[in-house]
Amino acid sequence: MADEIRTRVCARIEGKLQALSSTFSEHTIFRVPRRLHEVNEKAYEPEIISIGPYHRGKNHLEMMEVHKVRFLGMLLRRTNGHTAEPFVAALRGMVEKARNCYSEPSSISTEDFLEMLVLDGGFIVELMHQLFDRNMDEYVFRLESTFSGVLHDLILFENQLPFFVLWELFGLMRGNEREIFVRRLLLLFCRRMPGLRVNVVYDNTSIENVKHLLDLVHGNWLPSREVTEHYSQAPEDSNCSFIRSATELKEAGIRFKRGEGNSLFDIKFRNGVLEIPMIKITDYTESLYRNVIVCEQFEKEDPKYLTEFTTYYLEKC
Repeated sequence: MADEIRTRVCARIEGKLQALSSTFSEHTIFRVPRRLHEVNEKAYEPEIISIGPYHRGKNHLEMMEVHKVRFLGMLLRRTNGHTAEPFVAALRGMVEKARNCYSEPSSISTEDFLEMLVLDGGFIVELMHQLFDRNMDEYVFRLESTFSGVLHDLILFENQLPFFVLWELFGLMRGNEREIFVRRLLLLFCRRMPGLRVNVVYDNTSIENVKHLLDLVHGNWLPSREVTEHYSQAPEDSNCSFIRSATELKEAGIRFKRGEGNSLFDIKFRNGVLEIPMIKITDYTESLYRNVIVCEQFEKEDPKYLTEFTTYYLEKC
């Protein structure tokens, strides 16, 4: 009896280990850690639209489901007529790969999950088309507050689709112009993120490193490679110390000046003058920074530029 129990327990543990090793490394879309979520729950929760499985089915987001269907219909009419078959067929083989991107297991059936990928992905692709072709027919988006809310929801950490889903859908429309798709996505967020680089070229190889839309935005909001290489080669100063607060610096005779550069990281100090880029504060600024910071915490690479930048500004207040 003891040997049977030991055998069964070993088999159960081995099964769990195998299941963990086969999917854990594929996770790219996570839940916000509870300790961060409890500080400001609303900062991580979509207000208008759900993307992906984590917030799917919530009552206050149901209104947008019909608009997802309407947008997909517009997308289909512009591409291949009135059938969703090419889109469904293209994403059918990606269901398991996409499902494994989410760290939290989902009880959504394969059919419902596939439908979600088509509707959510189609909505994002068609939204860009209408914005850049100045053909926003949907009355609901003519309200600035609604449009801003949708953009806000699209870059929430928990409200994401795997980027390869969007890449595939856009390829069905303009297979040879996928880089336009990436540039348009970045352009959507330029006003919210000063210094966001948009003239970045992606191909089928480089796009594999992009996990989701927030990851794309974050990666192009960081300092350029030239800047990071310059500072990585700078000699370390063993006598460095924390910078004092703005009040203390002013009392010490340091003057402050609005920087002319567009990048958040374009902070300069020369001749007793500290130049700092201007940050526009909106209703969504805190939420934006919180989600980008969470995104950085799940990255292996250091330094965490946005995290350190935000800490720098808070220390100056």
